[in-house]
Amino acid sequence: MKRHVIYIPGYDPRPPEVAFSFFQTEIARYGDQRNVRCTLEETKGLDEGNPLYALWQVRSNQSGQTVDTDLYLINWRDLVLREFQFSGLMRILLGFWTFASMVFSGYYFRLYQRHLHSTLFWAYPPIFFAILVSAMLFPLGLLVEMVNWQDYRQSALAMLGFILWPFAIYRGSWLLERHTYFWYLTNDYISIRRYSLNKDVALRERLESVGQLILQIQENAAPEDEVIVLGHSSGSMLVVDAIHEALCINPDLGTVGAKIRCLTLGSAFNYFCGFSGSTKLRTAIAELTVNRAIHWRDVYASEDIICNGKFPSLQDFTRKRTLSKNEGPEQQRTRIAASLTPERYRALWGKVFNMHFCYLLASDNPGYFDLYEELLGFKEVTAGESKEFALTAAPSH
Repeated sequence: MKRHVIYIPGYDPRPPEVAFSFFQTEIARYGDQRNVRCTLEETKGLDEGNPLYALWQVRSNQSGQTVDTDLYLINWRDLVLREFQFSGLMRILLGFWTFASMVFSGYYFRLYQRHLHSTLFWAYPPIFFAILVSAMLFPLGLLVEMVNWQDYRQSALAMLGFILWPFAIYRGSWLLERHTYFWYLTNDYISIRRYSLNKDVALRERLESVGQLILQIQENAAPEDEVIVLGHSSGSMLVVDAIHEALCINPDLGTVGAKIRCLTLGSAFNYFCGFSGSTKLRTAIAELTVNRAIHWRDVYASEDIICNGKFPSLQDFTRKRTLSKNEGPEQQRTRIAASLTPERYRALWGKVFNMHFCYLLASDNPGYFDLYEELLGFKEVTAGESKEFALTAAPSH
């Protein structure tokens, strides 16, 4: 059996070597847990040939059965880094405009109504932003007194302090970034707003290239192979969009040849509730939902407050309490606490972003979602069926 996996990660400025090391560790853990011999090796880096993707080859072997998996790590790190290269003033202006758009759209009020448990996390960036900007502008109040100062040296010193104070506050906020992730979240919101309004030309071109790659891989694959288009966090939206780009070129994608399915993990569709655009993404979601040739499954975890956990994030995107079969993908809820050993779970507990990456961890307990069973397992996954490890639904407590 052979699988071809096109993986779009979330909004992550780290280099692909970090992802490779992470996958290497978790694939080894999966092999130990399932008594499967697994190997992972890089066959193409981003600096070799097409910079669109890095190619890794994974093999699992058990009792004479072998699964070969080609994993294409899609590169959009260069686009992520654009926001990190903004000047401080540009970042603050774009951050103000982005958060103001989300506030006036009623985004935070809707979150408060539906996700009280995660309101603090979602409200934290704009509140911190308001406090930060207020602190930077605090010296403006001194200008009124400076007008009446007669001592030139004193007023000049105050003016120098007025100029340096905002810079010091801004640089100080970056010193806390490792613990707050504030500017990372701000950059993420700025990026998503531009994408939702379809103003990110470079990202659109990248998604068109991914759509062509999906077509190429599916056409060249053997009929018995399987193609999986995988996305995590913000990458979930990009995966759906890329498949739509492929369907625009070939509406019959998946009806002939290798089977193709879409798998989204910890989807961040709820980000889009704060913006009035995203018409193109809404069209992509609607068309993929009713597509009978491509099976789409969305996995979310109860403890992952970034994607609101208790409810699929797509419900927030569509602003509906529930989704009918024709309005969304197959939904699978998993529980981090039950899928990992107590020791591993305690290491994650209280760390929001670690919880959000739980989908990429090898499961310690059969019966809960395990990404590596999807990629390396010996059973074929079929829509609507409860399969060993991969598709067995996690009990809700």
